Amino acid sequence: MARFKIKMKVRGLELEVDGTREDAPLIAQNLSRQFAGLLEPAAHIVEGEVERDGNRHAAVVEVATAAPRNRKPRRAPSPTGSASGGNSASLSWKHDPTRWGNPQQTWSGAEKTVWLLYVAGQEGIAKEMASSVIVSTFNKMFREAGLLRLGNMKRDLGKFKSMAPPLLGEDATKAPPVWFLTQEGTKKAEELVQQARGQRAAEA
Repeated sequence: MARFKIKMKVRGLELEVDGTREDAPLIAQNLSRQFAGLLEPAAHIVEGEVERDGNRHAAVVEVATAAPRNRKPRRAPSPTGSASGGNSASLSWKHDPTRWGNPQQTWSGAEKTVWLLYVAGQEGIAKEMASSVIVSTFNKMFREAGLLRLGNMKRDLGKFKSMAPPLLGEDATKAPPVWFLTQEGTKKAEELVQQARGQRAAEA
């Protein structure tokens, strides 16, 4: 009696079928049932039997898990984020308080943002940042000045954006949108730096 083997792989699943031609209808039926209902027990395939001419033939199916394919490891996100502020990772640099002072607790969230964007730009780190990057960077480096809240950023920065002339601009073509200083915003930032340095001098 002629015998045959069927070997099939489906998404990491390897099936090896060993039986006779007489078993083929039963095997096909049981395989169809197995794939149609993945939660049904494998016994439908392994224990399926066909009775013909008084002789009972057992269809045997071996199931083995295919070895996982080699995959390139995913690159972990940069701990310092990107210059465009495209993710929520925080930026970092060695802050020079003698040059830039430190942000004040009495400043509004928008003023802290203006100061941060200016200092980061002057240090060559980033001239524009997404709201999430602004919050995470400020809270990481200058938490003593009071934490920024992401939920308040759109409201606070929107005020500076709607001023005439505006202090902040928003590039909504990027995902997520990023904020940057306008010419008037740069002037405001320079005033804030002077305040921060004066406060530091007074404390010294």
